[in-house]
Amino acid sequence: MKPSPSIFAYETQVSRPLPSCIEVRGAHVHNLKDVDIDIPLNSMVGIAGISGSGKSSLALGVLYAEGSRRYLEALSTYTRRRMTQASRATVDEVRHIPAALALHQRPSVPGVRSTFGTMSELLNSLRLLFSRIGSHVCEHCGARNQPTMNVAAELPMHCTFCGGLMHPPSAEDLAFNAAGACPTCSGTGIMREVDRSALVPDESKSIDEGAVLPWGSLMWDLMKQVCGAMGVRTNVPFNQLTEQERDIVFAGPAIKKHILYKPKKGDDFAELDFTYYNAVYTVENALTKAKDEKGLKRVARFLKERPCSDCGGTRLSERARQPRIRDINLAQATAMSLDALVSWVGSVPESLEPHMHTMASAICESFLNTSRRLLELGLGYLSLDRAGATLSTGERQRVQLARAVRNRTTGVLYVLDEPSIGLHPANVDGLLGVMRDLVADGNSVVVVDHDTRVLAETDYLIEMGPGAGAKGGQVIAQAMMAASKTVSPSRLPNSIHGYFISAGDIRQDLLFDVENLRDGRSFSARRVNVTQAQGSILTAIASFQEQGQEGVEFADPMPEGVPEPETLTSAKQIMEPFAEKSSFAKYYAEKSPFDIRHVTRTIMLGADKKSASNDSGKQMVWMKADGTVDVPQVMHRAMLAMGCDQVMLEPVLRRAGLSIATPGISFASIDHSMWWYRDIDITQWHLYVQDTPTAAHGRGLGQAKVYTQDGELVACMTQEVMLRVPEEDLKK
Repeated sequence: MKPSPSIFAYETQVSRPLPSCIEVRGAHVHNLKDVDIDIPLNSMVGIAGISGSGKSSLALGVLYAEGSRRYLEALSTYTRRRMTQASRATVDEVRHIPAALALHQRPSVPGVRSTFGTMSELLNSLRLLFSRIGSHVCEHCGARNQPTMNVAAELPMHCTFCGGLMHPPSAEDLAFNAAGACPTCSGTGIMREVDRSALVPDESKSIDEGAVLPWGSLMWDLMKQVCGAMGVRTNVPFNQLTEQERDIVFAGPAIKKHILYKPKKGDDFAELDFTYYNAVYTVENALTKAKDEKGLKRVARFLKERPCSDCGGTRLSERARQPRIRDINLAQATAMSLDALVSWVGSVPESLEPHMHTMASAICESFLNTSRRLLELGLGYLSLDRAGATLSTGERQRVQLARAVRNRTTGVLYVLDEPSIGLHPANVDGLLGVMRDLVADGNSVVVVDHDTRVLAETDYLIEMGPGAGAKGGQVIAQAMMAASKTVSPSRLPNSIHGYFISAGDIRQDLLFDVENLRDGRSFSARRVNVTQAQGSILTAIASFQEQGQEGVEFADPMPEGVPEPETLTSAKQIMEPFAEKSSFAKYYAEKSPFDIRHVTRTIMLGADKKSASNDSGKQMVWMKADGTVDVPQVMHRAMLAMGCDQVMLEPVLRRAGLSIATPGISFASIDHSMWWYRDIDITQWHLYVQDTPTAAHGRGLGQAKVYTQDGELVACMTQEVMLRVPEEDLKK
């Protein structure tokens, strides 16, 4: 019975909300330790952490592996038989994962017929351009005819000189991997010849000992016996053979010989009539039978290559090289850099007759649109005829990126493995633009990277760790970039106040929930609640203030007589002599992201109770980021807070006769507050003036003021920490 319209209308309105996250439960790929995590959909999610922390295991080993496998399983059985089957990821459950594509850090090396032009698909537009609007040569009289619309319209074309019917090449006829291939090199652009020196690399060996390598890898081993039947001594070093014997090895005739063959295993003999294949023919025969890259690889070590003498390495037949536009042919155009070719293609329409402008402009526009992303990703120096196998991994990955965004997919999970590798800093914006466009089209992007510029632009950030290998594989932080993403970009962090409710577990995921408290004319406030499976562990209130606000202006001045940082010894240099004795010192000396110069007493590597009694609890250090940090102001402020945290505990610890390296020590913040008063540049020197007014009953209070090198107050910070040392360690 057909339902009434009212019932039907009601039923169509009943629907469940769309999933907002990929839910991963119990992931234990490689070093992942039963990770439970939610990955937001339709967003750009960054995964950070040190090398070996489990970033790629989560991104590629779980998300991509399951996304691609489930897509393939949805295909028909017949289709799956023709494709490589993906194995199931070692994970308890993954829900709401879309079909996934991975852009690997190290894409596979393309085949011999692949070029930058074919990989980027730019060659398609260029071939069409030369086919449709090029000047063509008459196959009857050899005269060159001017461009005509008849080619595109598939109308008969007659030579204006001899009147003969012409058949100009189509776009397919200009392809070096199809009809336009050079017949001599089959469209590879190279000629392969047998390298005799590679056939017998060690002439101190005899033929019986395997001196002739092709007879061991490309031909049956019994060819050694057939060679002996040809009159060659097989039991003497190859360098002792006569010229006649050597000639038989390399170029002997294909004569059938009767041999008594004994297999390597067993005592049986067999009488065989076998045709002799010399060493050179063995390689040539294997080369003709090679149908794929694997087959070519087996033969490659016995070959030497040179540019094809007929096509000059252009891969194109003589006929495919005949069409010309502005006095150059297709081979000459593909030899130009992409930068130069874009300029040349842009000028083509104006060089033609007016009636050809519309068609030429359409083809040229397609080429220029495709090339735009490649230029943004810094590939303008490449020529279209550049062999794909010679491209670096970074270049191949960027070609993948450009092709992905051009396909205009939706609902796909893109997993990018360190896409900024090999990318010039000037082209990072192009990379970010590609990822934003993918998200704007309704896709989800997960990017594994170390570049702070890339991570700063993500919508969500996941940090893996805390160490590498067996010490990694845990989600140690998962946060939105953060409350700042919920306010206007013109409002910068003004203060943050954090209150620690209970101890967290580094082995568990963190869930960050951002709550809107206030949005005033110049002020915004957000509460961030952090929870784990056992309950709340932290709550914090972040405030944001509109830039350019005026108000009360006074601040404590910077202490007088402070030496300039350049006159002081870097803490890294101080730590270097202790690097082999302490893992902490080794990390500090080699990997610390900060350059620290102590004005007061430097950090200790061990507990020193004698000096602790004379410690004032005060500390002054100069500090800056050790390197270039090109990130938004909100990240500069976050890094300033991290810098404060790094050195703030030192006075508290020293007054107790302890250090960060004290065995068994543990410390945790009870509360933490920071206020910012002006924009900062973390790559410039800042003076941290710290004090520990109280340290008693296992708790310490630390305060810090931060100044620029010219004496302006930048920020203030307070922190109360709880310190614990096992009783047995205190007795020592």
